[in-house]
Amino acid sequence: MRKPISIFLLLSAFLMFTSCAESPSEDLYPNSTAYELPLSEPERLSEDLYLNSTPYELPLSELWALTVNETGVENETAAFSNLRVRIGPQGSPEHILLEFWGERRGRWNFFHVEVNSLGAVSWYSSESTDSSREAPHPLELLEEVDDIRLRELTFGEEGLYIEVDKVWRASYDGRLNNDIFVLKDGSLLPLELVRFSGAKPRYPVIIGKRGNHNVLIKENKTTGENDITSLPGKEAPWFTAFTEESLSKAEMLVYTEDNETVTVYPRAGYMLINNITVVPTVVPYSENRTRYNYYAEHPEREVPDGVIEITFKDNISLPEAVGIISASDIPEPYLLFQRRFRDYYINVSAEEYEYIKKQYPEPYVSYKAEKPFDGRFVAVLSVHPEENVEKLKQEGITLKKTLRMWAIYEPEVLQNESDAIINELEGENEVISVSFEMLFR
Repeated sequence: MRKPISIFLLLSAFLMFTSCAESPSEDLYPNSTAYELPLSEPERLSEDLYLNSTPYELPLSELWALTVNETGVENETAAFSNLRVRIGPQGSPEHILLEFWGERRGRWNFFHVEVNSLGAVSWYSSESTDSSREAPHPLELLEEVDDIRLRELTFGEEGLYIEVDKVWRASYDGRLNNDIFVLKDGSLLPLELVRFSGAKPRYPVIIGKRGNHNVLIKENKTTGENDITSLPGKEAPWFTAFTEESLSKAEMLVYTEDNETVTVYPRAGYMLINNITVVPTVVPYSENRTRYNYYAEHPEREVPDGVIEITFKDNISLPEAVGIISASDIPEPYLLFQRRFRDYYINVSAEEYEYIKKQYPEPYVSYKAEKPFDGRFVAVLSVHPEENVEKLKQEGITLKKTLRMWAIYEPEVLQNESDAIINELEGENEVISVSFEMLFR
């Protein structure tokens, strides 16, 4: 199987690419919007505060803890407004600006917090009439930005900027410039298309390459400081990253994994892989409710009496599993459903297997799909409760999570071809077991 292109190679290539854009902003944050003007005389911090930071690590969570402690904002009332971060070419933050709303002393306030290149923190607050109480809590977004693996990004000569702000844009197409990503565990994974409804705003993370190709810098002989003049021309390249939480509210998103185009409908709980409808475990429903929701939306389908259950090895991704099923010389299922059960795959010696069965009898551990393989035993274990998983691991037993799928066919297909389907799939190297399971409606 061909390994997918590294996302960081894609990012490096994209950040080297400069595309035509609108006239550049005159400030250091090209995508920034105007800040809220205070309605009353702002209250400012009077004592010195400092925030420690290290290269390639943003101290945003620490900044929030300091902010709550020093400003007196009621933490649970805080509502995000915007974030601006300017990072130097060596990975150190040069400027941080955080703005948000929240209650302070029983009144609704707007807060402005800044950190300079030396780590000095300043802030002010003023009463506000803005009603943006439905915005996310600042820490939700600060933690996501904190986790970005800055070492794996291309900084260029001037470094990067990061912005988070409210947008109402409903559609993003990354197929031309590779400029749409999902932020997952600190990594940026490419997306091809994202569509939202226009009912609610979103807070994507904008990451851009700072550059001096659109500014003229000259030393002022009188003051000794640099004068910066904006020049017409191309803006530094930038891209958009969404958190997983924000994508869960999307109407549709498209990405490529294992050479397969995957179309996901998060709000509906379905995806399309190889034109097969797939219900992954990430949907916020119980298994039965999800399956019955599907049939409620597709009344032309008759609920079958049984399904083919397929258990894959732990190194198989969901698109790969769909590819194996659809490429086999068997009828294509019209629905694939990923099971939620905590099943584990083991490959142990016969002696180890007998020891495990003796030490962990049923019903605490259910044993199935047992078969000898090259003098060893391959089996799938359902472990209950979860504490037994840790006990097995402490005894040196390697437990690998499995990927279990239900392949759902028309009833007449199962009646006529279930044995042929099972025999064909059992011959696949990445398949541990295949069985016929009855459905309970």
